[in-house]
Amino acid sequence: MTELRNKYINYLHYRNYSPHTVKHYTSCLVGLAKYHNLSPDQLTRDQFMDYLHYLVEEKQASAVYLNQLLSAYRILIVEVL
Repeated sequence: MTELRNKYINYLHYRNYSPHTVKHYTSCLVGLAKYHNLSPDQLTRDQFMDYLHYLVEEKQASAVYLNQLLSAYRILIVEVL
């Protein structure tokens, strides 16, 4: 497990997120990282928007999943980093 992932998970535990939410948020960020083959902290805004576009157009992701991804990414960028 990477240092960033540990830091992210520890932050979610500290904020008392449920284990289910921690798992979901982490998997959302893993999908984002795999799509671009980069760590989420190295992605630009445009790369994040490209991933959202891919999820909507190609994968037809639900609004619930998109909201989870946005929340997970916001926590990473604003709170953890």
